Amino acid sequence: MTAEPTIGDVLNEVRALRTELDILRSDVDNLKVDVSSIRHDLDLSRIEFREEVRQWDERFFQLSRDTLGFTRNVVTTAAVVAVLIPFLRDVLPLLIEVVSR
Repeated sequence: MTAEPTIGDVLNEVRALRTELDILRSDVDNLKVDVSSIRHDLDLSRIEFREEVRQWDERFFQLSRDTLGFTRNVVTTAAVVAVLIPFLRDVLPLLIEVVSR
């Protein structure tokens, strides 16, 4: 036969439950802090990510501007050479003749 619990047994069980409840409350409070910390870290990561994307965008557009400037220089040089070659072909023999006199 099982003996009925005494009031002392019930009080000990209630105390044990209160202790467990306090531990659980502490764990929940720590969890809230952890979630808050994680949210803060996530917000910082988002800010850093946006800044990095902005910097890469700026680098890309600067590279585009530099490439455009280089392309303009190449086209200008090619146009000048295309114009000067026929001119020099016609004028160079005259220059050689003038210099050799």
